[in-house]
Amino acid sequence: MFDTQDECLNAFEKLGFPPIFSEMWKGGGSDRFKRQYDVPVRFFQIKDILKENNLLPLRFLPMLEMNREVIYGFDMDSEKFVEYYYSDSEIFVIGDNYQQFLGAIFVDLGYAGLESLVQEVGDSFEFKYLPELYVFLQQDDDENALDSKMRFILNLH
Repeated sequence: MFDTQDECLNAFEKLGFPPIFSEMWKGGGSDRFKRQYDVPVRFFQIKDILKENNLLPLRFLPMLEMNREVIYGFDMDSEKFVEYYYSDSEIFVIGDNYQQFLGAIFVDLGYAGLESLVQEVGDSFEFKYLPELYVFLQQDDDENALDSKMRFILNLH
């Protein structure tokens, strides 16, 4: 598990993640986006507890945090993107690749009525599927939003 912000910044660069992550971690980026998903704060406050109790993968790279309740990151061993609710003990895979990871986050923003925010930050995060996301959000009338979301995300590569 990464212990410092500098270790995370180095990993972002080494793994080839878009510069927006480093920019956000250094105080930049969209203020509107950071109201929803910001740099991890609580993670670094409780990382020792998480580590001692084996609650996250050993080589977990924290990327974003939502409301200090959910941490999103990259499991470097499985090479999958995951979310972990601090109040829960389960890790959920939300993407087998970077585009699926973004798709999961951006669909949730779209469901919250924040399509304009996705449009604002999509290019910064190098999301390749903005037109497809907008079509999905306009046409999605499935009664089970989670199933519908997963079908969309699985098509992102």
